[in-house]
Amino acid sequence: MSKTALIFVCAAGILSVPGCKETERFGAIAISASTGKFGGVIDRGSREQAESDAKGMCAQPDCGNLVVWFKNACVAIAQGAAPNQVFGSTAQPTDQDAQKAALAECSKTGSGCTVAATFCTTR
Repeated sequence: MSKTALIFVCAAGILSVPGCKETERFGAIAISASTGKFGGVIDRGSREQAESDAKGMCAQPDCGNLVVWFKNACVAIAQGAAPNQVFGSTAQPTDQDAQKAALAECSKTGSGCTVAATFCTTR
């Protein structure tokens, strides 16, 4: 009698297997309030790593003061017409939703708002 062994690999969106946990992927954006520059990263293994890497990407002395992190989601940055106007969205399920949220946030106090960047983790 032959035996067949089945091996299941946890892979998001391919097969639902009891006990499988989807990988948590973190992203972060660090923003400099003094210059309006920002740095963002995605797909880090922890919140702490994402925040640290984003600060490094921003490369401004005050980037550590404003850091937005997210998990398995998208975040967008919108900039207004005035210098240093930078607004981030809340975590959203899609890049389009993140862009709409960032533009809405920017439009509350800024003008001439445009999306500067969108960051989405692999989910």
